[in-house]
Amino acid sequence: MKDQSRTKQSLIEEMTTLRKRVADMERVESGSKRAEEALRESEGRYKRLLDSVTDYIYTVQVEDGRPVATVHGPGCAAVTGYTPEDYQADPYLWHHMIYTQDRDVVTEHAARVIAGEKAIALEHRIVHRDGSVLWVRNTPVPHYDEGRRLVAYDGLISNITERKRAEEALREKTALLSGLLASIPDIVFFKDKEGVYLGCNPEFVRFVGQDTSSIVGSTDYDLFSKEIADFCREQDRIMMDQGDPRHNEEWIEYPDGARVLIDTLKATLRDVDGQVIGMLGVSRDITERKRLETTKDDFVSMVSHELRSPITVIKETIALVLEEAAGPVGSEQRELMSAAKRNVDRLARLVNDVLDLQKLQAGQVEFRPAAEDVAEIVGDVHAFMLPVAREKGLALEKAAADLPRVVLDRDKIVQVLTNLVSNAIKFTDRGSVVISASRGDDGGVLLSVADTGIGIRAEDISKLFKAFSQVSASARWEKGSTGLGLVISKEIVTAHGGRIWAESEPGKGSTFRVLLPAEVDVATYGQAMRNASF
Repeated sequence: MKDQSRTKQSLIEEMTTLRKRVADMERVESGSKRAEEALRESEGRYKRLLDSVTDYIYTVQVEDGRPVATVHGPGCAAVTGYTPEDYQADPYLWHHMIYTQDRDVVTEHAARVIAGEKAIALEHRIVHRDGSVLWVRNTPVPHYDEGRRLVAYDGLISNITERKRAEEALREKTALLSGLLASIPDIVFFKDKEGVYLGCNPEFVRFVGQDTSSIVGSTDYDLFSKEIADFCREQDRIMMDQGDPRHNEEWIEYPDGARVLIDTLKATLRDVDGQVIGMLGVSRDITERKRLETTKDDFVSMVSHELRSPITVIKETIALVLEEAAGPVGSEQRELMSAAKRNVDRLARLVNDVLDLQKLQAGQVEFRPAAEDVAEIVGDVHAFMLPVAREKGLALEKAAADLPRVVLDRDKIVQVLTNLVSNAIKFTDRGSVVISASRGDDGGVLLSVADTGIGIRAEDISKLFKAFSQVSASARWEKGSTGLGLVISKEIVTAHGGRIWAESEPGKGSTFRVLLPAEVDVATYGQAMRNASF
């Protein structure tokens, strides 16, 4: 019985052990199946990844360190124009298809892969079946047996022609821009919004005294003294806040000790979407120009002052002759003397205008701003110029709405309006001249002088406010105008923080408009004159 019990017990133990072995085998088999499924899924992901980044694959079989066969995938026709059958029929077709200048490089690359060196991608050219030259990226993927011997490698081919063309176009544009920057004699630089330098031209390198690699990535505080850096950053901030280009003049000193006056223009730098990414600066040496301007101004001032005395004498002499203080004057003589008087008066106005303009440009004109009634100013100018208009047979009208008081220099604005009305009367032979005042869009005051005169050509309007510009010069001389009145008016309006412009068509009259702000800080008058564009 004991033997039977042991036998039964042994059987039970053997059956238990067998069950465990079967369970273990089932687990192994299940794990193997899961591993196979994971492998298939991984291979599928790998294939999908290759398909997304690769145009086609070729496989090179290797035996004893030598290539023995090459198979090209079906995608080869789309890239090269040749089918897998074409490559099978001509084993050397791939080599012949490589661009002549790239064949040695591709051959050496394949040799390194077969020799077991690290496989790296190679970019080279091929000749398509249609004769066009394409760029491809050839990425080798080696396969090894259990003994780590190379048995094959895949070549993953991607068509990168478009990318290469874009890179070449970018290189050409970069070279062009670099050449342009290098050829510009002015100082050129650009920064990001934080004031970090992104680039510059050779003249800026010469000014700073450091090489480009040291400048790029630096700020003004790395390159200049704190005083200069503070000034530069403040100018940058003002320009970035306002969003408009900004000019400023300053003296700078080069590392060799040369000291020059520069005019710096700063403007916003934007990306392709129009977003501000920084600022661009261009600085021009204006030392010689300023010296010549000063010499010219001094000369003109000297000549103008010297002319005043003899002109006064001539005017008085002519007046005495016309009054017959030296004896009777015949009709023919009176006509000649009257013509001489008109020309002397015109010369006197020219001298006075030149001197007034110089004072404005030098900031030597004193402004006396106060809150003024614009409608009252319009009425004064209308009353003063009415006899002149009537003498010429013209109607002079006025229109002024109920306007707020505006801070301005009354005498200077009267001078501007008088000049505009005088011009309108001179260049209008029939019809009327209208002086009006209304509210501006920004809450300020808009002054207008409209006439029914000869009008102005579109190409001449931009010249109206430039000194000594040639705009219908003969007509101006015939009408007795010096041509500086509008220039002086522009500087006066600019000093008030305002704007002046003209609207006209030949034969349809002209309208000159002056827009004055509602409020002007009195302290800005002198600075406005110094910053005015002459």
